[in-house]
Amino acid sequence: MFQVCKIRTGCCTRRSNMATANTERAIDIALVLFLFSPLVICYWSSTWTILDLYLFPSNQITSGWVSVCVSISIMGMTFLVQSRLNGYIRPEQPVRYVIVTRIYTYVTAFAFVNNWRGLWMLMDTYSGVTLTGACWNLFGGVTGLVLLRAYRNVLAPPGAWSLDVNTETHFTVLTLFRSKRGGIFNVIDVVFCVTVVSTFVLLVWRGKWLLLQLSLALVLSNNLWQAVITTAAAHVLQLVLYITQFPARKLSAYLHTERPILQVVFDNVWVFITCYSSVMYWQGMWTLARLLLEGSPPDLTQWLIHIIAFGGLMVLRLSTTLQFPGYFIDGEFPQGLVLTPPYVSTFLMTPSYSLKNSTETFHGMSVTTISTEIPSPDNATGDILESTHM
Repeated sequence: MFQVCKIRTGCCTRRSNMATANTERAIDIALVLFLFSPLVICYWSSTWTILDLYLFPSNQITSGWVSVCVSISIMGMTFLVQSRLNGYIRPEQPVRYVIVTRIYTYVTAFAFVNNWRGLWMLMDTYSGVTLTGACWNLFGGVTGLVLLRAYRNVLAPPGAWSLDVNTETHFTVLTLFRSKRGGIFNVIDVVFCVTVVSTFVLLVWRGKWLLLQLSLALVLSNNLWQAVITTAAAHVLQLVLYITQFPARKLSAYLHTERPILQVVFDNVWVFITCYSSVMYWQGMWTLARLLLEGSPPDLTQWLIHIIAFGGLMVLRLSTTLQFPGYFIDGEFPQGLVLTPPYVSTFLMTPSYSLKNSTETFHGMSVTTISTEIPSPDNATGDILESTHM
């Protein structure tokens, strides 16, 4: 009888834990879809609009080229200063660490938006906005990234996240080819990444964005209805991806051991779908925000949204989602592909010092914020792979 009671107690405990885990996951998904991701989009939209207002507003070509030059300079600089910053700005000095890391995050996020804005504007100017052009953008971007084994770099919220945790590698930015710092090959690696790889990523997003936008315009002429339908469809697709992510992760991990090439193929297909759902989400939310703000004073409104969005993500300890993270390789993670919001419902109630050595994910890497099922690697590259999250 004692054994029966013990078994029943164990079953009840497991059911209780499962119910708690499911509740946390539901909360996580709701927070990601209805709070965190909108804040990220608000930051990008407001920063983009502010640049439109102040950076050569009467000359689109000049404005675009200036944005590209500024962004490449800052993004390239992050590779050069990372060792020094990681050496001098330590988590053991909390005041200095918080101030410098947040300034660093803001500057690199600003560069990231500049890069996309500048390239997007120049492509609009030189190649126009057509369905044929969108198809070529998508084909060229996908082909280039797949050949470089860098397709997972197209991921973005709500499919990819970073948590502001006091790790040892906050300033570490990975090059695609992992070249040794200080040599000529590292310089070539950096230049190639911030120019070619970044452009391929943008081509994928631009192709999917324009295909969706122009296709909807053929069916619906009302911008509001286009935005509503796109946003609703994106939420449904994101929910499906969240529900199916754990079987997908197990299959990806199995393929990594048994069939590495098939893992890359499987991961890329999954990332393609996830990226498209993110594009739908961004386009719908971006358009809704623009429609809701029509008629309001642009200067004051956009600056207010900019401050609230960045400040909100910083308070919620998610601001590093905005910063330039470097580049990741397809199929390099033995734990398998992970496309999931972090366990934010638990994370937000956990002190920073308790999360210092936690592992999370970014771009589908091995992931857990609170769970310890995945061991942290010992090398620096492994540290940054584990300290950024999805």
